[in-house]
Amino acid sequence: MTARIHGLDGIRALAVLSVVVTHLGAFTWLKEHHPALDPLQRLLGSNTGVQTFFVLSGFLITHLLTKEYAAAGTINIRAFMARRALRILPLYMAFMVAVTALFLSDLNAMLSGDGRSLIHGWTFTYNLIPRSSIDGLTGHLWSLSVEEQFYLIWPFAFLALMRRGRSVVAFALIMFIVSYLTSLNIARPLEADFTVFRWPMIAGRDIALGALLALAPPDIRRVIASRAGLLLAAALLAGSIYTWPNNTTIAYTLLIGWVAWNQRSTAVRVLSWRPLAYLGTISYGIYMWQGFFLATNPRRWEGLVWPLDPVIGLALLAVVAPLSYAYLEKPFLRLKRRKTAAPNTGELL
Repeated sequence: MTARIHGLDGIRALAVLSVVVTHLGAFTWLKEHHPALDPLQRLLGSNTGVQTFFVLSGFLITHLLTKEYAAAGTINIRAFMARRALRILPLYMAFMVAVTALFLSDLNAMLSGDGRSLIHGWTFTYNLIPRSSIDGLTGHLWSLSVEEQFYLIWPFAFLALMRRGRSVVAFALIMFIVSYLTSLNIARPLEADFTVFRWPMIAGRDIALGALLALAPPDIRRVIASRAGLLLAAALLAGSIYTWPNNTTIAYTLLIGWVAWNQRSTAVRVLSWRPLAYLGTISYGIYMWQGFFLATNPRRWEGLVWPLDPVIGLALLAVVAPLSYAYLEKPFLRLKRRKTAAPNTGELL
């Protein structure tokens, strides 16, 4: 595998576009006018896009940790945390300042009136918020909470397992199994009050899949990278439309592995197409600011001051996301590379 994994920016672009399209109401319209096509949301909707980001995070973070431990015999936890902070916090804090200012302005904005959504946003616990306090401008922050919770746990667990000679693969597999069983049984009684599939023990299933992909032994990698692996992923995707909805993320995990281990393929060249790759590069900004300018649904009501009409919001997003990357994110990314010597494997959401 090359130092930089080509094609992943293209996958990020497709994932974040699925979020934007969903929040613009495309799948709601599809369900109303062409109900037979509604199952396509399982393949192309925002939940699948976010799950793909989780798989990418688990895969790339574990890939980096494996490389670092192989080279140095340890993990520099402080440098790891610094890299994550420099990548995530500047833009995240800018977004939180913007929505907090809206809340304090007393304008009629699509924000929770009790302020609880802001508290959960500032503390990276939005994935644990009661359903009654979720609002349209901050609803997407749950995925960032899951990511941050993952960053706070996985490096320590990885290092502890490696030092004790324990199987990291077995640990990641146990994480996946426990998460799956939790989603089936334990959490269901709480679904009326909480979006339990966003809790770390459940949402972590997709991150664990990415970690397992990065830890796959050579024989498994060869299978995933083969034509048979690609056909299996395609079969799972086709089946998930009507019969196997839970296998969508597994299919995308296999596709990510296929791309990572077929760097000279035509598919990778397509995913590396410059406009698509650029959207993937700025995907974090698109994801954050689409919540501010579009909200998590196209619904508007009389007297609402913010967000504006979705068409105007989309235009603002197209301007602000590139500017945000150029003038807010890139300076911190340069600092991240200079101060922490992060391997060049591409940036994460």
